[in-house]
Amino acid sequence: MGLITRTTTHRPRGVDLTFMFGLDELIDSPDARVRSMPGEPQADAMGSPAARMYWAQSLETLRAKRGWTDTELGKAVRINPSRLLQCMTGRRVPSPAARIRILVGLGFPITRDRLLSVLPDEIRVAVRDAELNADFIRTALVDEFLDQLDDEPLAVAPFLRGLHEIAGRDLPAFAAFLFLGLEDLEAVLAGHRRLPFRAKRAITERFGGAELGELILRLSNL
Repeated sequence: MGLITRTTTHRPRGVDLTFMFGLDELIDSPDARVRSMPGEPQADAMGSPAARMYWAQSLETLRAKRGWTDTELGKAVRINPSRLLQCMTGRRVPSPAARIRILVGLGFPITRDRLLSVLPDEIRVAVRDAELNADFIRTALVDEFLDQLDDEPLAVAPFLRGLHEIAGRDLPAFAAFLFLGLEDLEAVLAGHRRLPFRAKRAITERFGGAELGELILRLSNL
């Protein structure tokens, strides 16, 4: 038994722990979202009853799994003894950083979505809003660049050669990838015709924004 004295309720054998430790379901649920920031306690920093119970049970499971004392558990997840007692008795939830350490200790892979799930609501929303804005800006820049190609025919061939390299296909397959025949692609590369709308559509649909953005920036610096 660890150094912290507490009252625990033992679960009967045979109880399905899916609800208790189904992290993918519970962490992403509204009841399990906690808005507290480390070192910045707020009015709702205690968390919902479901969240407090969930993390208390998770801490208990981690302690039992590793055979740790409460002191060892607190050091591993970096929670001081007073705060750990509150978390393990269901009076508050661990900080976002501590939650991540608990998940790692329980053997759950830390993906981007899981990292976002343990953050306070306002930060998670801000991150996702920023990503949406970045995608919108990237798409707008790509569309603008493709429109400019109509007025700058000399930029078409380097752009298509860069896409050809990214695609990793032979020229006939690359032409088909852009909804073009081989002769059409060769005519565009030679500057004898403009890049058709169907090819522009294929480019925006079949290449990632990061790939297109990097290529466009590289060409812009030439």
